[in-house]
Amino acid sequence: MLASLDRFRGREENPKPPIADSARRWLNETYRPIVEMIPQNARGRIEEAQFFHEVLEHRWYLSEREGHDVGLTFAAQSYIDDVAPFRRDSGVEMEANK
Repeated sequence: MLASLDRFRGREENPKPPIADSARRWLNETYRPIVEMIPQNARGRIEEAQFFHEVLEHRWYLSEREGHDVGLTFAAQSYIDDVAPFRRDSGVEMEANK
């Protein structure tokens, strides 16, 4: 997740704002919109930070396969649709929002 914050900060204008301001913006503009995508039936059964981490990892795999950055929102929806329903190792079953 720190790499995601670093990437976010890299896109900010110079001079860079204080790190606390950047972190607050990252939380509101990057992290929260993704964790709000967690399906209702999985809320409370999967930690937000774990979900975000797994989406970041999924984004990396998708981007490598496609040869370009697929974006975080696309990766999150792909994770929810294509990966999460089959993950049972953590005891969490998530159904895709269709």
